[in-house]
Formats: sequence, C-alpha cells, structure tokens
Amino acid sequence: MTVPAWSRDTNTMAETILGVADQPERPRQTVQRPLRGVVLVVLALMSFSCSDCCAKYLSASLPSVEIAWLRYAAFTLLAIVAVVSSGQAPVTARPFLACFRGLAMFGSAIFFIMALGRMPIADATATSFSSPLIITLLAILVLGEKIPPWRWAMLGLGVIGMLLIVRPGTSAFNPAAIFALLCAFSWATGAVITRKMHDAELPLTLLFYTAIAGFTVSSVLLPFVWQSPTAAQWAIGTTMGGCTTLAHWLIIQAHRHAGASVLAPFSYTQLLWSTLFGIALFGTVPGTTTLLGAGIIIATGLYGYFREHRADRYGRRAL
Repeated sequence: MTVPAWSRDTNTMAETILGVADQPERPRQTVQRPLRGVVLVVLALMSFSCSDCCAKYLSASLPSVEIAWLRYAAFTLLAIVAVVSSGQAPVTARPFLACFRGLAMFGSAIFFIMALGRMPIADATATSFSSPLIITLLAILVLGEKIPPWRWAMLGLGVIGMLLIVRPGTSAFNPAAIFALLCAFSWATGAVITRKMHDAELPLTLLFYTAIAGFTVSSVLLPFVWQSPTAAQWAIGTTMGGCTTLAHWLIIQAHRHAGASVLAPFSYTQLLWSTLFGIALFGTVPGTTTLLGAGIIIATGLYGYFREHRADRYGRRAL
C-alpha cells in the first residue's frame, strides 16, 4: 500500500488509513517529542516498503486478491486490538460513506499489488505518488475547494513529473503503470472521503471500517482465486502481514509524539526505501527519467506543504 506526503490539504497513506491527517490538533497526554515521532514514522515507512517487497515476491505466483487478503488479515487484527484496547465502540453516523472509503482503500491496495507484479517497486511507488495531484483535482470537483494560482502551477509541474515517470506513447511505457495510476486514484478517492468525514468521526472508527471493508471483500473473492501457498509463501505472507501491522503500530506511536503536520514531509522517505530494497532484492535500478519525475513530484509536494505551513503560522495572506 503506498504512500507519499503532501501539502496540508492531502494526507499520507498511513495517515489516511488511521484517519488522523488534516484533523485539528487535539490535546495529547503524551509529551511531544518531534524527533522521536519522525524516527518512528521513517521506520514505519521502511516497514511498509518491506511489506511491499514481500507482496512483489508473492505476486509472481499468487493472485493479487490472495496477497491482499493476507495483508488485510493482519490489518484487521490490529484494528480489533485497537478497538478493544480503547473501549470505544466503532460507531458511525455514516456507515455507507465509511464503507465506501474502505472499499476505495482496498481498491488502492489491489491495484498497487497488481502493479508490483509487473514493474519495479520504485517505479510503482513513484507513480503512486501522483495521488496528491488527483486529490487536489477531486477536492475542487467534489468538495468545491478553491486553490490559489501557485497551487495550479505546482499541479502542472506534478503532472509533468508523473508523465516523466510513466512516459506514455514511448517504448519505455509500461502498461502496468495504469494499475499504479488506478491505485493513486483509489487512494485519492479515499482521502477526499476522509476529508469529508473526519470532523464527525473518530480516527479509530475510520481505521476499523477500513480494515473490515477490505478484509470482507477480499474474503468474499478469495475462494474464486485461492491457490494453496507453499511453506515458503506462507512464511513470506506472514512476514508481510507482520511488517504491515508493525508499520501501522509505529504510525500510531509516531502521532503520539508529533503532529501530522510535522510528520507529513517524511513520508517521502518511502520512495527511498523502495528504491534501496528494489536494488538490493530485485536488482532493479530506477532510470534517470524516473528519478527526475519523482524528484519533481516530491519537490512540488514539499513546496506545497511548507507554503501551507507558513500560511497557517502567519495567516492566509502569507499564501
């Protein structure tokens, strides 16, 4: 499952799943330790990349739905433990919207796994980083948000970066990039729904519905595609689920020590981890054009984040 960091009006993969991005800062019992939060979120993204590597390996021999089911089994276990530990019932006034959000996140997971099976992990991750661009467009079309001229410029540059990675119409174009783009679109849809719901819903409720929706759908589809895993595949699948669970736990801990606004820029380190793991485990080195495109997308995202952060600190006129 992928994810990037962007400006204030978007959210990272992990933050979206947990429903904590773009929410007003709430009083915390834990003393704020920003450095500890940053270290934890970087480790979480490394764990997500480890999980992606396991998924890529399994995708060569197992169906995407089966791989997603293994991931969601671990995710659901985490969600149930979190609900029981909190003592709060995951009740929502908008169950249909919460389930639709969960389905969008599940679609993102499936499409990303499909992309991993057909393209280098760094390329798939870099392509999925286009989700902030789609989130901005959906925020305009669905939520009616107005964006300043500078953000239109950043959006245009981001599109150029995405085209450099995907390179449609050239011999370097990989059709599997379509799956990565569908992953980004699904993720953006879930992120926009998160923005619409977060004022009235507890983060734990969104976490629970996301896990249950994905696990339910993958369980329904599983009998139609099931292939009995070998002992090695079970071991890798268990490792994948363990890495995913660890990553979510680290994200939760990170947000206890630092706010989402502090942690957001560091989600770009997932591309670094994906690149390093891709080289070490699969021998795939991203091309210069891919790195350039990813660099443009990261630069536009960081510029947007710091521009919004400055506006929040000094007033909207700072935009």
